[in-house]
Formats: sequence, structure tokens, C-alpha cells
Amino acid sequence: MRAGDMGLALLLASCDGGADTEKPDTDTVDTDVVDTDVVDTDVIDTEDSGDSDTDIVANCTVFDGDVVEDNLASVCAAGGPVCVTGSVTLEDVSNADLGQLSCIVSIDVELGLYGGDATDLDALGALTSVDWLTLEALPELAQIQGLAQLSDVGNVAIYETGLPNVDGLSALTEVPGILALYDNPNLAQIDGLSSVHTVGSLYLEGNPALTNLDGLSSLISADTVQLQALPLVADLNGLSALQSVTRLVLWEVEISDLTGLVALIEPPESIEIFDCDQMQSLGGLEGYETLGGLWIDGNVQLQDLDALSDLTAATGYLRFENSAVTDWSGLSGLTTANGLILQGNDGLLNVDALSSLTTVPESLAIGGNPGLLDLDGLHSLTAAGELFISSNPALANVDGLYSLTATTGNVIVSDNDLLTHVDGFSALTTIGGSLQVDSNAALLELDGFSSVTSVTTIVIIDNDVLASLDGLFNATADGVYIHDNAGFSDADAQALATEVGAQTVNIGGNGL
Repeated sequence: MRAGDMGLALLLASCDGGADTEKPDTDTVDTDVVDTDVVDTDVIDTEDSGDSDTDIVANCTVFDGDVVEDNLASVCAAGGPVCVTGSVTLEDVSNADLGQLSCIVSIDVELGLYGGDATDLDALGALTSVDWLTLEALPELAQIQGLAQLSDVGNVAIYETGLPNVDGLSALTEVPGILALYDNPNLAQIDGLSSVHTVGSLYLEGNPALTNLDGLSSLISADTVQLQALPLVADLNGLSALQSVTRLVLWEVEISDLTGLVALIEPPESIEIFDCDQMQSLGGLEGYETLGGLWIDGNVQLQDLDALSDLTAATGYLRFENSAVTDWSGLSGLTTANGLILQGNDGLLNVDALSSLTTVPESLAIGGNPGLLDLDGLHSLTAAGELFISSNPALANVDGLYSLTATTGNVIVSDNDLLTHVDGFSALTTIGGSLQVDSNAALLELDGFSSVTSVTTIVIIDNDVLASLDGLFNATADGVYIHDNAGFSDADAQALATEVGAQTVNIGGNGL
């Protein structure tokens, strides 16, 4: 995978939350490269060169184009320091191959070394500048001290190497693009990054021997920090200088809390914590009245949200999925969240901790919570974007929604086995999207929707004992889709479609 392809894959992954955060595919190496053996021996005078994409070393000979195996021997033929205007891309790399690159001081695009038995990069001791540095599938690579002069780099990707450390990167102070260390089984420390203060996106994943993050002690700013599958990393103390990060992802890291983030000026726009089995608290987030987004999924020892006790607003989504949380009182001060998802939480018996919540402008989704009995804690909620209440097998009523007057999107009530009525929607007048009621085995009537005057589409499907549609006759709707409800007839459904003025009607299988 070339630098451009890998960069796009990583950037796309970093833009998509949580569970879609995946390492790019590096199994396939693109062998289509530019073949050139033309060397421009003009010497560049940097005082007269004007602007350029990369800094050009004074008095270097320009190699115009890409360096590949076929023209490797010609790179240093003219002698003196050489500046490559394209990429240097080699596969099945040996120390002897690298010895033919000893004259190179700068590479405008990529230095990509893919596979082979090279043990060191000592031959690259003159290199000071490159946009992409890619080292991949080099299991014999034991040290990179040859890169000690490299001070100007846009992106670094080190995959599947034998490196125990990255000490050769000690001259770097910033990496404005991606800095990715993936699947290096011997990597025990990253002290070679100790001078780096700024990174675009930092990815540390699948480095099972890495014991700490101390090499990041100078890091002040990053757009993304993603730590994944680091079983020996027990704390975030190495990030103690970090003042600003937009997105923080912790995935299968054995930390117990977030207390190492002592220098943050404001919380990240998104914090995502997945399957950190030693996580016991969200300590480190105390004192914040506003968060961006927070996504908690798994984390079997996290049983309370006490660190969020000062939280009043979330400008992003709060997502609690498949969690072990039993004490939700840390959310008791929350008044607004752009989105709120409570999905698959075995310890969620009620939502009383949300008694201060008044608005959820985007989506409020409550689903798959096997012990949830009621929604009484939502009694202050007046407005929402979309509302999903689904697959809560113990939910007996939605009475707690009695203050809700409008949604800007869909209202979906589905697969709630014990729900017999929807009286909690009695104040709801406007549904900005569709109203969908389906597969509620015990639902008897829809009278709770009698105040609804406007909805785009009415969808009623497969409610076994629903006997009447009377609660919907005060609404206007563009479309009606009513199927497979045993308790009333197709004629009853057609009467509703006529009454609400539906232009699109699809009815069938009712009363059978």
C-alpha cells in the first residue's frame, strides 16, 4: 500500500467513530511505479529557488522522478548529495539495496520500504527530509539509528517490523500528518518520539510489548490519538503534557482511568473507550460541565459514571453501549445532549438519572436494554430530533415522555414485548418524520398519539393484539403503510388513510 492510499484509509477511519476504527489493509503492495533513470545534475541554489513543496538542501543534485529497483544504481552515480523529486519505493529490501541510497538528503514524496531482510537503515544517514516515511513488513529490522538526521517529515507509518524502539526518530519535533506504529511485536518503548510536540493523527495499535507511553511526554497537540491493543499499557501518564486533542480513542488498552490527561485545556470533541477491561472509572473528566462526544462500549469493570457529575451538556453524542454500568447517577445534571444512545446495557433498570434532560436535538435511542422497566426519568424531555425505543423486553410503559411535544425526525417504537399502551406520548403534537410502530406483541391501542396533528408517514406493522387505530385520526400524513396486524382489518386501515389524507397508501395482511 502506497503512502497516499494508506493516508486516505487512515484519515477515513479517523473520521468514522468507534467501531469503524480499523487498521488499513496492508497485505497488498502496489508494484506499479514510475521507472526513470534520468538524473538531472543541475545544482540548486536555494537562495534563488523560490517556493517549493519541501525544503531543498543546498547544493544537492536533483534526481527527477521516482527511484525503484530498476534505476537504483543510478541514484548516486553523479555523486554528492541528491534530492529526489518523487518517491523512493523498494520491495524485498536488503542492506545492500539501502547502501545505494546513501547520497539522498531529501525525498519530496515517499520513502517506502516494503518487505525484505534489511536489519538497519544506517545507509540513510544523510536523509533529512521526506513527506511519507513507510516501513512495512521488515521483520529483521532491529534499529533505525540511520534516520537520526531526519528532522522534516510529513507522515510516518511503521508496520510489522522487528524494531524494539524508534530511537532513530529523535530529531523529529512534529509530524503534521499521520504517525502510525502498527503491529510491531518487539516494540517495547517509544522514547525516540520524546521531542515530538505536535502530531496530526497518532495511531499506536497492536504493539504487544509496549509497556508505557513515556515517549510521548512532550506531545502537546494532536487531532487524533488512537491507542488500540496495547495489553501492557496501564496508564496515560505519558500524555501528561497533552493540552489539546480533538479525538481520543482507547481500545483494548489496560488503563484504569483517564487521570494521566492532566494538562488538557478542554476536553476532546470525541472520547471513545472500547473494551478496556481494567477501566474502573472515568476519573480525569471531573469538573467538566460540557463535553463533546463520549462513547463507552464494553469496559466490564466500569460500573459508575461519577466522574461526570458536573456535566450539564454534551455538544456531540453520548453513547453507552454494552456497558457494565449500574450506577448512572453521574448523569443527573445533564440538561442537553446533541444525541444520546443507551443500547444493550444490562445494568440499566431505569433512566431516573436523566431527570434533568430537556432536549436532544438529534437522536435519542433507547434499545436492547433487557432490564429497563420504564422511562419515568425522561419526564423533563420536551423536544428531540429522532426518537427510537426498541427491543426493551421488560419495558411496560413510556409514561415518562409526557412532556415531549415535538420531534424533528422519526418516532420509532418497536419490539417492546410488554408495552401495552403509549399514553406517555399524550403531549406530542408534531412528528417531523415518520411514526413507526411495529412488532410490539402486547400493544393494545394507540390512543397516546391522539394529540399528533402532523407526521410525514404512518407505519404500523405486525402488532399482534393491536385492536384499533383510533389514536391516529387527528393527524395529517403524506403516506400510510399498514401491514400484518391481526387485531383490525384492511378496511380499518383504509379508513385511517382516508382520514389523514395520505397520498401514498400501502395496506395489506391485516385482520388475518
